Amino acid sequence: MAGAVSRREGSKRSSAGRAPFPLRKHIPAATYRLQFNSQFTFSQAEQVAGYLADLGISDCYASPLFQATAESTHGYDICRFDQFNPHLGNTADFEHWAARLREFGLGLLLDMVPNHMGNDVSNRWWLDVLEKGQASAFASYFDIQHQFVAPELQDKVLLPILEDHFAKVLEAAKLQLVFWEGTLSVAYYERRFPLCPASYTTILRELVPAGGADPKTAGALERLPALLEALGRMDVATEAGRLEFAKGKEQLRAWHRDSPEFRAALAAALRLFNGRAGNVQSFERLAALLDEQHYRLAFWRVGEEELNYRRFFDITDLVSLRMELPQVFQATHQLVLRLLGEGKVSGLRIDHPDGLWDPRQYFRRIQENFRTLVETYRRERALTPSRSKTQTPLYVVAEKILTGNEPLPSDWPVDGTTGYDFLNLVNGLFVDGRTRESFDRIYRGFTRKPWDFRAMVYAGKKQILQSSLRSELNALTHRLKRVTSGTLYGRDFSPRQLRASLAAIIAAFPVYRTYISEDTLEVLPPERGYIEQAVEEARLREPRLDGAVVEFIRDLLLLRPPRDLDQVGRGYLRRFVMRFQQLSGPVMAKGLEDTVFYNFNRLISLNEVGGNPEAFGVGLQQFHEHNQVKARLWPHSLLATATHDTKRGEDVRARINVLSELPDAWEQALARWAELNAGKKTFSDAHPAPDANDEYLFYQTLIGAWPPEQGPGEPWSGFRDRVAAFMLKAIKEAKSHTNWTDPNEAYEEAVTRFVQATLDDHAPNPFLEDFRAFQRRVAFFGRFNSLSQVLLKMTSPGVPDFYQGTELWDLNLVDPDNRRPVDFETRRRLLHELKEAHGRASSDRRAWLSELLGRAHTGEIKLYLVWRALEFRRLYRALFERGSYRPLAAVGAKRGHVCAFARHHDGLEAVVVAPRLVTGLTGGVERPPLGGAVWQDTFLPVPGAEPGSRYRNVLTDEMLALVEKDGQWGLTVGQTLQVFPVAMLGKATA
Repeated sequence: MAGAVSRREGSKRSSAGRAPFPLRKHIPAATYRLQFNSQFTFSQAEQVAGYLADLGISDCYASPLFQATAESTHGYDICRFDQFNPHLGNTADFEHWAARLREFGLGLLLDMVPNHMGNDVSNRWWLDVLEKGQASAFASYFDIQHQFVAPELQDKVLLPILEDHFAKVLEAAKLQLVFWEGTLSVAYYERRFPLCPASYTTILRELVPAGGADPKTAGALERLPALLEALGRMDVATEAGRLEFAKGKEQLRAWHRDSPEFRAALAAALRLFNGRAGNVQSFERLAALLDEQHYRLAFWRVGEEELNYRRFFDITDLVSLRMELPQVFQATHQLVLRLLGEGKVSGLRIDHPDGLWDPRQYFRRIQENFRTLVETYRRERALTPSRSKTQTPLYVVAEKILTGNEPLPSDWPVDGTTGYDFLNLVNGLFVDGRTRESFDRIYRGFTRKPWDFRAMVYAGKKQILQSSLRSELNALTHRLKRVTSGTLYGRDFSPRQLRASLAAIIAAFPVYRTYISEDTLEVLPPERGYIEQAVEEARLREPRLDGAVVEFIRDLLLLRPPRDLDQVGRGYLRRFVMRFQQLSGPVMAKGLEDTVFYNFNRLISLNEVGGNPEAFGVGLQQFHEHNQVKARLWPHSLLATATHDTKRGEDVRARINVLSELPDAWEQALARWAELNAGKKTFSDAHPAPDANDEYLFYQTLIGAWPPEQGPGEPWSGFRDRVAAFMLKAIKEAKSHTNWTDPNEAYEEAVTRFVQATLDDHAPNPFLEDFRAFQRRVAFFGRFNSLSQVLLKMTSPGVPDFYQGTELWDLNLVDPDNRRPVDFETRRRLLHELKEAHGRASSDRRAWLSELLGRAHTGEIKLYLVWRALEFRRLYRALFERGSYRPLAAVGAKRGHVCAFARHHDGLEAVVVAPRLVTGLTGGVERPPLGGAVWQDTFLPVPGAEPGSRYRNVLTDEMLALVEKDGQWGLTVGQTLQVFPVAMLGKATA
């Protein structure tokens, strides 16, 4: 078992004996995330396929590929689910890429976005709803509250997209009627909004003079009265009426194309409505016409109060779908189901399931549709029907953010999460929990503030509910009032009381959401516990709330309605609970991830999606217990250490974690740097900027993201600009001195000046000299954190996932920094050179590995580790897909610095050994964690192993024999880690 075979670069993988994807469940062995955009297309991805196969990847993991908004850089703003994004290539380009993936034996895990769509001009469904209102065939597709509490929004969609108040924008002539792609529309800069059918009659009448058509313009204009008559009697609420209206628009398009006279007449008519800037009265007709529409254009701030459609978080341009409706599911999944049926897509990653009305129902529908595809495939080929009873015939992972000990719902037919739970678990393993009190003292002393994380989370969520998600809270309060009005026990509760109590409960909610569905009869644990915990905390934090109101809401959330609530009221109750669940998640995301995580900066490596910065470190027992549960319940869940949404790259976090082992040195360095940089601050609102908290964040960011001194890097000015951009985003997200909607330009400029001044290397800079020495030491130890982290990812229960480019050092910051183009050519070259050098060094592997370790700054050592471990995993796939997980506990002086475990399956065995807290292990001396001088008497018993068993180290090709110590057979850690800082051992079978 122990030998790992290397393959030539670009070699094909044999798929002999394997059924095509539609016939079997395809479980990835290792995924590699690619971010597609106009700078990285299908053609470019095609060129990368061979490299990924050589690295040991089994599946390409693609960001959304369907047509998105014109300027999209990420693909999550899909406008059409029925075709590929033209910025990535056409269908033929996709087919070529898919063929290339199959050629190398690679699967395709596709990111699917069921919660929302982009609402720009390429979204035909959305434009049709704006044009026809509730008469549109697509009116039910979008989550619009047509019967809104504000009378002026009855049967209208509020579109808060204007830069200023409506009247000011109108009178500045920034709203103009145009004939755009065969449709009468109102233009606002590059945006277009279609006019309703009734407005066609209003405008087109202006083309027919009172005395009849001019003989000179006979043709289009003389036929216009007939078209007007037809427009006047058609009913677009019927299919026949919609077809007639479409024909009428096509006729107008033809006339506009073929008749100069018609074009001139239409342009003149539109000028009558468009008005003239400076002449207020000239806009009266346009204002009246806009009032007729099925939408209301409004100042963007109005959306903070009155928005009547559900959106993704607080992004007005992303309108949510009613995915619970079968017709919406079918319309949005036709193409992806076809790709699954053809074997061109082998699995799905589901984005933001917490936004859905009923996530479980959605996942079941996905699996049922795929099962139908498989059965149809077999039937058409006269194959034996599948006997598989699995509830998950398709590999599906959910982007579900779990908090604390929250379990993934067991009734979801999925294979696991996208890996944030593992990311935070393994990251915490490299934080020294013993220094928590020291870091509390250091942080409070430097910032001179008494930080309370839980209070900050509550306040951050309340802040979001009072600002960017205020309209959603208002709408939920309105729904709650409908319930309370139908019972004697709640009708006296005022909207103000209901709103305040709702806000407090949501702010105190301990998880993103619960999963009560339309068929839930009784709320059981853990949901019941979450609700009761939130209510209890809300009452403690807001003692002035009316207890009767809070308890009433608690009972509703627990589906315990008052006895006098009739069936109509019970229907309102159920819809209120479902809407509550759809709001609590966005509030958590915006209040915690996008507010508190930029404010609570004690140790920012812990401020990650799904993380809990209050928990300072993860112990070995906790790590192993989590992995044992994962092996039992979710053995194919993704294991991530970096994603397109992480706040910091995996190796940025690994460096910052080192600080937890150096509290005294960190405290002293902070004092020196603050003194050296005090003169670089400028004043904003009579206070030095940045404040101490933002300065504290800045120094940690530099430590984590600092480019390798000798490695392939970027121009210094580029790094300076990246840090400045990060700090600007961070202070806006923190919302303490500035934010996105009400920017404090003076503070922002002061922070940018501070960044540029502290990183100025054109003149003597004592700070930079001091900082470089400290950072170099941190980076040295951080590398070993990184190597251990990536090895644990590749060997723990689950499917290791690699974000693009992270096979070398990942020193990225939050997006858009982590979505910059990846230099695949350099990575391809380095991998090829490593493989050749590895082959040449077979006679003196130790010297070669020592040399590789000596140039660790290049990242080649990480690339080497990834290649060798993935190759071993590929050769013994069943061991990692189905193998058991057994923790191994070291004994001896340095036992707390070893994370080790064994994987077993069908006679196969692998042992993994990874150092942790290396700074403490070496006593702070900059030396690799190698050999007996470092590890002393540390011994790793391997329970159940046969005496004298031999293991081959996959990374060094050494053969190690178990030795006996104190009656136990095991490995001497110093010998196991004599040559390389981590170990992956395969038990020799012969």
